[in-house]
Amino acid sequence: MSKLFGKTTSPTTPAPNDPAKDPNLIRVFDKYGKELFITKDEWRRNVLPGAIQSHWNQPDELYGVIINAIQDGLHQDVLNAARQLYSIDPNRVRATSAYAFLLIKDGQLDDAGRILQSYLDQNGEDALVLMNLARLYEERKQTQKSEETLWRAVEIDPNHDNGLLWYASIQEERGGKAARINALKRIAALPGSWR
Repeated sequence: MSKLFGKTTSPTTPAPNDPAKDPNLIRVFDKYGKELFITKDEWRRNVLPGAIQSHWNQPDELYGVIINAIQDGLHQDVLNAARQLYSIDPNRVRATSAYAFLLIKDGQLDDAGRILQSYLDQNGEDALVLMNLARLYEERKQTQKSEETLWRAVEIDPNHDNGLLWYASIQEERGGKAARINALKRIAALPGSWR
């Protein structure tokens, strides 16, 4: 009957065993652009170390390897690479934020705090660094301090997706959709906000 009435199965509906949906697989492309999938363990053992090593002294490329590994759930595998990035990257915000983020994920909260505070002492406030500091306070269960720091980050850069959405999400958890809308209005009223 579906053929008679024009109903078809959507070609975009993933197959039940779609490897792209498997959290234990990582999508890669061969030199011809063909999509392939390998296990995280295989990636961790055979690909990631070489990628890190080949970009060890190239901050932009090393940062890309680190971010991809974080997105693939391999944050523990790139902690040393983030330490290297921190030591070589002229982009201090990026280096500080990446390294501190991974230290927080690894439970090294005191080290992350020292790195973030050192940046702030030397360079002044930066929205991304403050967001990571807010995350650190959140991990320490210092909710009020976390939210105050997050709000300061939003004041500095009201257009930064992570800060804006995190702040709005906190407000929604407390007061529902109306509180989220009010939070977004509050952010929109900040100088420099274009959202």
